[in-house]
Amino acid sequence: MKESGLPVMIGHQTSFRIIARNVEAIPSIRNIQRTKRQCVFSDEQELLFYRYYTRRNCEAECDSMFFLRLCNCIPYYLPLIYPNASVCDVFHFECLNRAESQIFDLQSSQCKELCLTSCHDLIFFPDAFSTPFTQKDVKAQTNYLTNFSSEYIRKNLAVVNFFHTDHYFRSSVRTSYTGPTEYMGMLFIESLRS
Repeated sequence: MKESGLPVMIGHQTSFRIIARNVEAIPSIRNIQRTKRQCVFSDEQELLFYRYYTRRNCEAECDSMFFLRLCNCIPYYLPLIYPNASVCDVFHFECLNRAESQIFDLQSSQCKELCLTSCHDLIFFPDAFSTPFTQKDVKAQTNYLTNFSSEYIRKNLAVVNFFHTDHYFRSSVRTSYTGPTEYMGMLFIESLRS
């Protein structure tokens, strides 16, 4: 929630334009090493908590291991990677603050370096813009808000809108740069020169 949430301001109307990108991979790139193809197929890497592999899920598990190692607990907004691990409470507050100030230690960085993007993924990019509520009387368009004063609404509520900019989304396919047919043209040219 902390890592993937979208912040909004109280007393504002915030609109999020959602841009979607789809990434796919052809099966033949499985033969290429992960580090060279720069992606992980969902059945290649098993996570401790999450059922499906995504880069974000992998990095969240790395963060859980980091806090467990430093504070012997996992913050509530991260995955409980081990069933017997404890969730951090107020007694761990000081340790959590220290840990968050140094969240990029060597072991955590090495863990996150192994978290490559997924070979098949649908990614959403939010683009936000916000406007403050009017300083005059706020007119509620629902019966639920009629009992609240304008001042209460400005100080305690926010309006959030989500919409897609297009009726479609872009997709890209991961593939190898070279295959057997790319060399045929070179072989043909070489045979003409001979």
